[in-house]
Formats: sequence, C-alpha cells, structure tokens
Amino acid sequence: MDRFLVLFVVLIFSGIKVSGQNDFEKASQLFSERSYQESVEVLEALKKEEGGSFGLYYNLGNAYYRLGDMARARLNYERALLLKPYNKETLQNIALVKDAQQEEIEEIPPFFLAQWSRNIRDLFSVVVWMILALVFLWTGFMLYFLDVKGKLNWSTTKRQWISAVCLSLGFISIFGGLSRWKSIADSGMAVVMEQQTELKEAPEANSKKALDVFGGTKLYLEDKIGDWYKVKLVNGEEGWLPANQIEKI
Repeated sequence: MDRFLVLFVVLIFSGIKVSGQNDFEKASQLFSERSYQESVEVLEALKKEEGGSFGLYYNLGNAYYRLGDMARARLNYERALLLKPYNKETLQNIALVKDAQQEEIEEIPPFFLAQWSRNIRDLFSVVVWMILALVFLWTGFMLYFLDVKGKLNWSTTKRQWISAVCLSLGFISIFGGLSRWKSIADSGMAVVMEQQTELKEAPEANSKKALDVFGGTKLYLEDKIGDWYKVKLVNGEEGWLPANQIEKI
C-alpha cells in the first residue's frame, strides 16, 4: 500500500513539472509568433501556480518589453537579476528599458566595502552557500573527531588550525546563504508602475512636489507611513510615493 502511495505522489509531482514545462514552452512559442499578450498571460498564470524563476521573470520581461510596458518589463528584469546578479543579457535588457524611457538618472556608486560585501554574497545561490556550509562544518568536526580518536598523526597546532579554518568558512557560508536569501526575499527595492507620477516632499497627496518620476524607475524603499513609502532614487534624491504606484522587486 505504501509503495503505491509513494508512486502516486511521484506521479502527481511529475505531472506538475511536465505541466509547467509545457506551459513554459507554450509561452515561448507564442512569443516567437509575436503573440506577446498571450505569452504574458500564460507566464503570469504559471507564476501564480508554481512561483517565480529566473527564466520565467526574464521571459516575462521580454514579453512586456515587446508590448511597450516598460514598467513591468523593468520589474521582471530586476527580479530575474536578483536570482542571477551577473547575467549579461538581463543587464543589457535593463539598459534597453532605460534607453526606451530616456532615463537620465546617474547612479551613485555604493561605498566600496558595501559593494565588496554584495559581490561576495552574490557569488553563489542560497543552495550552494548552504552546501558549502555543510561541507566545511562537517570537515571541521570530522577532523577534530578523528584527531581525538588518535586516527590522525597531526600535531595539536595543525589540527586546531585546520579545524578552525573549516569551521570559520562554514559559518561564513551560513552567513552568506542567509544574506543571499534575505536579499531575494526582501530586496528593499521597487519599481514605479505609473507612466508618470510625482515624488512628494511629505506623505500627503497635497504635499509639494519634489520631482517627477516615470514608469520603470527603480527605487530604494527607505520608510513607510500608512499607505506611503519614503523612497530614494539611485542618484540619492528622496521623496514619498503612494504604495499603489509602485511594486516591490
């Protein structure tokens, strides 16, 4: 009986995987036929059913770009970039969106230590970081255990140094994985979804305008009061926007 139950579960999950793959292929076929709206509908439905992935976000970005919806194109490209931070094609497509929107906002480079930290964090996926953590921690503990049991002819100093290095790398990998997961789960960034809107100096509709922003502009979320977000542009300028005019990356 248990064997049949396991087989049933396996078949269910296999069916889900095949179904999702078929939908993805269908969306790709629709895109190649220039049926961009239909391709978007298939991919959006697939995202609701199975969640996001790099390929899904990237293809959604391409379809929205072809439809001329630069805000949603930028949003999906940025989400794809979270999963693969160094993907050349995604970076190039984001540049195309900026050109199409004639975005002239100059990004302020981050502090070099913060940039180094991000570069190290983004070297590996969450899964790879966790695998590295397990390998290093297991190696460190096993070396210590074998040495205590007299299985290694190492000096105490050598064993302590190697164990300490392995354990340190293990904990660094755990931190890297957690940091990478947090950066994906809550990026702290958003994209303007309105074609054009105003940044306000205060979280009020009748507040004085700080500056105009356009659809597809990336923002950093600084604070929230009620239904308003305090946001910062990549050039450092700040203001307030209603929550319904932006969407989190």
